[in-house]
Amino acid sequence: MSAARGKEIIARVVALGALVAFVAACSESVTARDGGSELGVREGGVKDTRVGDTRGGDRGVADGPGADLGDGPPAADTIDPTLDSDGDGLPDVFENQFASLDAHKADSDGDGIGDADEDDDKDGLTAAEELAARVALGTMQSGPGPETRDLLVEVDYQVGRAPSKALLDGVAAAYRAVDLVNIDGSRGVNVYFFIDERDLPVANMPSSLGGRGDYLRNHGPKNLKGAHVAKMLHLIFASERPDASSRGGETVGESQRPPADAGVLIYGGNLDKIFPVCGAPSSAAVSVDEALLSTTIHELGHTLQLGHDTSVGGGVNPYNIMATSLPTCDDLKKRTRGVGNTNPALGAIESVGAPRFSTAAAKLMRFDKKLSVEVSQLDDGDDGYEM
Repeated sequence: MSAARGKEIIARVVALGALVAFVAACSESVTARDGGSELGVREGGVKDTRVGDTRGGDRGVADGPGADLGDGPPAADTIDPTLDSDGDGLPDVFENQFASLDAHKADSDGDGIGDADEDDDKDGLTAAEELAARVALGTMQSGPGPETRDLLVEVDYQVGRAPSKALLDGVAAAYRAVDLVNIDGSRGVNVYFFIDERDLPVANMPSSLGGRGDYLRNHGPKNLKGAHVAKMLHLIFASERPDASSRGGETVGESQRPPADAGVLIYGGNLDKIFPVCGAPSSAAVSVDEALLSTTIHELGHTLQLGHDTSVGGGVNPYNIMATSLPTCDDLKKRTRGVGNTNPALGAIESVGAPRFSTAAAKLMRFDKKLSVEVSQLDDGDDGYEM
């Protein structure tokens, strides 16, 4: 399908004096990627974070711009929202927003695949699933679409571990800054969060990988409904994992088990005991909030088949959020805040002061093999694709 119209829709850390070490070793012989206490910066007020909830508490779109309909189709508010002229399952009000879709042709590009079943932007979501996500978000004028890369994330949390809007905004900003061009000309990856189970009983994560997989499976979608739900990454904000107290989070998966047993666990209680670290008169300490945000960005990166930034690429790039071997506080702050960097291709830059992916990392992202959605194990020797 053509896209002629551009739119802008959207480790471990141990304080030893001034030294900080990130440990990325897996504790199991199968997938359990641990970014440890991965760090980052909160960004309040970032637009386009979507928070959905079938019970209405958080449902809706925060500050998102409406779709640019140009001078072509009628204004959205003049169209019957149920009108589907070509009977393809996508209402005209949805199709009219995209240059690649024709509201009067069920197979707009004539390739034998109906528009509802197409995945032209190669993000693993069909147009029908993106439409369902918009319905769940309560908007038809913005949200996931067939011309941009979109990630849908189911969020559960234990008592006292609810993610703040600032946290979710910061995660969304990091992915929106990913150096990838979409078919509509926009850049980045749009992340949409759907709150499912709230205030789960506080429960320490078990030491066994299988036990953690069971926990993820037992807290699959409970309140979320729609065709898009099966395509959601699974993210749980938990309290602690006592047997690995230096871990801030991990990506869990096992080849012998289904994708429903995989996902991301963030250990806020562990992070609370480690941070702040690296305080100095001339530079603020890395805070718990920074650690929580960057951990979340890093671990979600693993679900896209990313490994760590290692010597594979000629040496560790400390500005890349996927880096974990950071031996000094200076290195830690490079990744967390981009200190000293002006080149966004490396990742975090000082003028933004927040964690980012390097261009090298962006090129390795796999949207067709997302952990907890399509697969339950990382590729490339179960380490993910290193850069």
